[in-house]
Amino acid sequence: MHDHHPGWRPLLAWLADHGTDLAHHVHSEARAVEFGYGLFALKDLPPSTPLLTIPAAALLNSITLAPHYQKANPQLSSVQIISLHLLLHRPSAGKSSLDPLFGPYISVLPVNFDTHPLAWYWKRRRGADSPGIWLLDQLTPFVKRDLERIANTFQADWERVRSYLRKRPDVLKTATNPNAQRLLSDPESVDDDYLWAWLNVNTRCIYYRIKETKSDPDNLTLCPILDFANHSSVEPSMIPRAFSADIWDMAPSKNAAEEMVLVSPSQKTVRAAEQFYLRYGYHSNEFLFVEYGFSSAISEQGILRGDEHNDIDASPVVEDLFKSQGDLGEWMKERLLEEGYWGGWTLHSAPAPAHPSYRLITALRLYHAFPAGAAKLESTTDSEAILDVWRGVVSGERASISDENEALWRETLLQLCQKIEGEAASRVASLPSLAKSRDDDGTVEAMLPCIISLWNEEKYIARAVLQSIRDDVSF
Repeated sequence: MHDHHPGWRPLLAWLADHGTDLAHHVHSEARAVEFGYGLFALKDLPPSTPLLTIPAAALLNSITLAPHYQKANPQLSSVQIISLHLLLHRPSAGKSSLDPLFGPYISVLPVNFDTHPLAWYWKRRRGADSPGIWLLDQLTPFVKRDLERIANTFQADWERVRSYLRKRPDVLKTATNPNAQRLLSDPESVDDDYLWAWLNVNTRCIYYRIKETKSDPDNLTLCPILDFANHSSVEPSMIPRAFSADIWDMAPSKNAAEEMVLVSPSQKTVRAAEQFYLRYGYHSNEFLFVEYGFSSAISEQGILRGDEHNDIDASPVVEDLFKSQGDLGEWMKERLLEEGYWGGWTLHSAPAPAHPSYRLITALRLYHAFPAGAAKLESTTDSEAILDVWRGVVSGERASISDENEALWRETLLQLCQKIEGEAASRVASLPSLAKSRDDDGTVEAMLPCIISLWNEEKYIARAVLQSIRDDVSF
C-alpha cells in the first residue's frame, strides 16, 4: 500500500464540487516520497495525455480572491494578496484549514518551511534559534548575497500587507487562523505565519495569464494537484496546456477566466506508478536553492564533459578585485554600471568547452586596461582614451584592447577559478564533520546534501573553466 496524502480525497471531493470530472480524468495521485510528497501515475499514459482539469474557480489567485477583499491603493500584488489569504486561513497544527473558499486545498500545502534557507535567515534576523541557522554561514558567496535579495522582497511584501490591514482591519474578522487576530497589536508574533504563507506562494505559484501583458509579474496562480509534482531538470516534465490568451496574445476575458488543464509529458509514455515532474524553469542551482529551497543533483563528469548546462555566479570574488583597486576600481565600477556590464559575471559548463560569460570577459578587459597597481584615477593619464578603446571592443569595432590585455585577463580568470575551486574543495571536505558536531532536528540531514552540492558545482565548473584556459581555448 502506498502512503497517500491524508488530504488527497477531501481535495478531490472539493475539486468535484467545483466542476472537475473525477470519473474520467483523474490519472494521478499524491504519494509520500523521501521528503514530502510526489505526484504519481495511476496507469500507463501516452504522451500529452490530459491528466486533470482544474476549474478556474478552484485556482487561488488575484481573480478568485478579488471579490472577498476590499480594494487597495496601490493595489496588492498577486503574491501579496494570495499570501494574505493563506495567512488568514493557515490551519492549526494537525488540523485542516477552516477557510470556506479554499480550505481543502490549503490543508494539503506544506505545514512548514523549516528547511528553506529564508526561514533560517529570518530567524537569525529576529534573534531566534534554530538547528539550521548555522548553515547560513556555510553557503556559497553568491547564494548568501541572493538570500538577502529574497529576504528584502519578503519583508517589503509583509510590510505592504500589514499596511493594507491597518487601513482595512475588518478583513481580519474573516480569518480562521487564531494567530491572525494578533496581527495589528503584535505583528511580530505573526511573522512565522506570513513567512509560511509567502513561501507557499513563492515556491508553488505558476504562470497564469491574468494581466494584459505576458510579462506582468502578477500573472500567477496557485493550482491544486499540480503543486504536488516535484522538480527535475532531467526528467520529461508535465505542463499545463497553453491558454487561449497566450496563444492569441490577448488580454484574458474578465468574465471568463480559463481553466487549467494538466498534461502528461509530450516526450514519453508515463508508466503506472511513475512519478510526474515539473521543471521550475531553466535556472541555476543557486537560484533554485534560494527561491525553492533545494538544488538539483549534479555530475562531475557531466559538467567536465559539458553534458550538463550548469553555471555559477562569480560576482562576489570579481567585485573584490575592483575593490582592491581603490578609487580607480570605484571609477571602473561606475563605468561598467553605465555600460550595463556590472555584475552577472558567470562561469558556464555548457555548451562545451566550459567558459566565462561575455560579461565577465568584458569586465576583466576593463580591469586590465589600466596599469597594474594603479589605485587612484589621478595616477592614470588619458583614462577616457583608454575607456574609448575598451568601448571599441564592446561595440565590436576592435577585436581586443591589446595582446597584453588578453593575456592579463585570462591569467586573472585562471586565478579566480583557482580561488573558487580551492574554497569549494575546502568546504566540501569540512562540512560533513562540522555537521556531526551540531544539534539537528532533521533540517541539517535534509539540507546538508544540497549545500555540499552547491559547493561541488562551484568546484567542478571552476575546474572545467581552468581546463579550458590551460587548453588555450578561445572564448
